[in-house]
Amino acid sequence: MGLWPDPEEANFLLSLSPNELLALDQFYNARNGHDPFGVHVAEVQSGAVPSPEVLQVDKSHLHAIHKFLLDMNYTDEVDLSSPVLRKVFRPGYTLSTVLILYFVLSLFGVLGNLVMVSSILKKKRYKCNTLACILNISLGFWFQLIVVIPLSVFVLLVHNWVLGKFVCYLLPMVQDIPHYSLMLTILLLSVDRYKSICGDEQSRIPIVWALVTAWGVAIVLVLPYSAYITYIDLSVLGESLLGGQMCFVSLTGSASQYIKALFIL
Repeated sequence: MGLWPDPEEANFLLSLSPNELLALDQFYNARNGHDPFGVHVAEVQSGAVPSPEVLQVDKSHLHAIHKFLLDMNYTDEVDLSSPVLRKVFRPGYTLSTVLILYFVLSLFGVLGNLVMVSSILKKKRYKCNTLACILNISLGFWFQLIVVIPLSVFVLLVHNWVLGKFVCYLLPMVQDIPHYSLMLTILLLSVDRYKSICGDEQSRIPIVWALVTAWGVAIVLVLPYSAYITYIDLSVLGESLLGGQMCFVSLTGSASQYIKALFIL
């Protein structure tokens, strides 16, 4: 046996079954050429062979898996298929305070935008380009308040991922679609006001089609996100991790170029 590099890591590794230890060793020793944990599982259980599913997991993700379980203080009693609160939110008063603050902010946001939208629709002033843009901005805020914020708060509070593979890839895109749409709407509003001030009424923007296009462009801009999102089913590492999932963003060199391009746009 090699030396344990860290007592906390040692406790985590000692809590794993021989097959799970073998899976970790297989990644680092057989596929990466070395074993940073100092664990040689062949000495623990000779003749055991990790499953083909284990070998399909990218070796670069193993350290993230290890840190994820370590930060959660994982034990066999933890049900990874159910939400596990982050340590900082486990005191009841902390969780209650965060939920109340987000609820109050969301409620005021929804009601405020509801008043604005109802006023525009009641007076049938949505044919005005400026008010049509304001109406679209309110709809974007509604989307953020009703869909994005609840999902984002849930992910913030819970340490493990329990929303499945589809939501893993979808959520980062859903979070940013309204941002891009709102920015494009403000751009359209600025261009339209400029034309109005210049007295160029004939070449005013067809606002309905322009706003629909803004949402379409926003969707197109977030589609590349899926290339930088990683979803891992932890059950391939052992039965004790059954139901466990991980979802995280992997920013590579090409991702940095993509982010710079979005920033410039």
